[in-house]
Amino acid sequence: MAQADHAIYKEVLTKDSDRTAGSQTNDPSQPWKPPTWPIYKVNFDAAFDQASGRMGIGVVIRDSERELLGCLIAPKEHVPSVFQAKSYALHKAMELCIELELSQVCFEGDSKVVIDAVNSKEEDSSWSR
Repeated sequence: MAQADHAIYKEVLTKDSDRTAGSQTNDPSQPWKPPTWPIYKVNFDAAFDQASGRMGIGVVIRDSERELLGCLIAPKEHVPSVFQAKSYALHKAMELCIELELSQVCFEGDSKVVIDAVNSKEEDSSWSR
């Protein structure tokens, strides 16, 4: 099962960039920076294939020593938008932190829309329409 899930994730990642409408990419010139102790850094991302409605997520958790504490990859089908794909990735990252009992975490992702929505004090239910 894990190999099949990984294959789907890799397939979605390799699709043409035209098919990932609204996605953003990380700046490769910006190196990853570890968090300061005792915080853990949780990087999350999603690849979305609009034509098939399929997505794959990746989550990596590291400490201030750059040690890997946990990771996760998972596919999902019937996804209507890149926003929901990126939101699902963040949700799974949060679930993994709860499972690992990590409370002092910094989430890092490349979707400004999702980050802004999570950090906003305003309630936004536009996604449900």
